[in-house]
Amino acid sequence: MVATTDTDVLRMVEYESLISYFVVSSAALLVYDYFLTLDLECHLVWSKPYRWTNILYLVQRYLPLLDTAILLTVAAFLSDRINQKYCDAILNSSLWLHFVGTAFSEVLLSMRIYAISRQRVRHLGYIMPACFALILVANLVVASMLHTKEQIPRPLRGCLHTDNRIDFTVFIGTYVLYDCGGFVLIIIPAIVEYKNRQFSPLYDSVYRDGVFQYILLLAMCSINLVLVYGKSVQLYYLCMPMLRAFHSITTSRIVLHIREAMEIRSVQFSVGGTPEVEISHHPVP
Repeated sequence: MVATTDTDVLRMVEYESLISYFVVSSAALLVYDYFLTLDLECHLVWSKPYRWTNILYLVQRYLPLLDTAILLTVAAFLSDRINQKYCDAILNSSLWLHFVGTAFSEVLLSMRIYAISRQRVRHLGYIMPACFALILVANLVVASMLHTKEQIPRPLRGCLHTDNRIDFTVFIGTYVLYDCGGFVLIIIPAIVEYKNRQFSPLYDSVYRDGVFQYILLLAMCSINLVLVYGKSVQLYYLCMPMLRAFHSITTSRIVLHIREAMEIRSVQFSVGGTPEVEISHHPVP
């Protein structure tokens, strides 16, 4: 049993209050972005035939609203009113939704990377699924082996807590490694096309937005690691909701902007016009 001190209690209250602010901010950001992109999404996704890529997009787009709502409910309303059993169940459901939604977003991003790098990297179609599968298996194994239900004393028992740095490190570490590989695969052709001035209508949505997304996500992961190892493992949930929101938002915008650029391209050809720039071949996610 963990010894409870006044300092520990004050620190836990401070951490949970800070985490609650980030959860509320993440929820507001998701709702705000939904309204900003609703017209474009209705035109490019909802009005189209329901292919598996559309379903994948919609799941990764709206699943964050559910798991963020769960965290918001726990953090803002129920943290001190439910027992540990239900607290663990609610929190675990949110974490698994977070994990599944992130995996779906990574599938869409991997399709984009494969489309632009398959001619430069041999056997990329086998390497990326293998790496993705290994990451999933590693996280599932670590989560099942190291997940503990240690009862923390009542004053320290808030729902938003974790006691194990190892499972956190495995999840964030494998995620960062996979995204670092994706960043390398997208930055190289982006530099080549920039030097050759071979800009297509897809350049901004595929390369510029993709590079910005990876830089943003890697920076947030790094901040989260620094906070956990430099300050306290209890701050694991500080950046997680915001990271989840940004991951879904940037992925959704990349997909929508790619489809919008492809639609503009199809209109140019339908009226018999000759494009002003050479358009690279990029399948639409």
